Amino acid sequence: MRLDATYLQDILMAGEEIRAFVGTADEPGFLLDHLLQAAVAYKLSVIGEAAGNLSPEFRAIHTAIPWQRIRGLRNHLIHAYGDVDQVAVWRILQHELPALLSYIEPLIPAEPQ
Repeated sequence: MRLDATYLQDILMAGEEIRAFVGTADEPGFLLDHLLQAAVAYKLSVIGEAAGNLSPEFRAIHTAIPWQRIRGLRNHLIHAYGDVDQVAVWRILQHELPALLSYIEPLIPAEPQ
């Protein structure tokens, strides 16, 4: 069984990869770039899967994060892939993803040196 810290690390790594993928793209550029959208959707689904695998105890302690919405986004991206609102995804990238990453980053234990 994986530990919550491992799932948090998965979330952080996927979020950082999304940031690298998006780079300096703006909204119109994102909306025209289907390859970028696909890469982002995959990494958002990784975040949703990892969030769903966090222990119920961890999620109950950290109620500031909308775990169900994160999991719901993953399910929408996977199961309703033909009906994804890319403008909404862009808003998530600009507002919700940075908040999520800044919240969980301090929760990841430092690796021993």
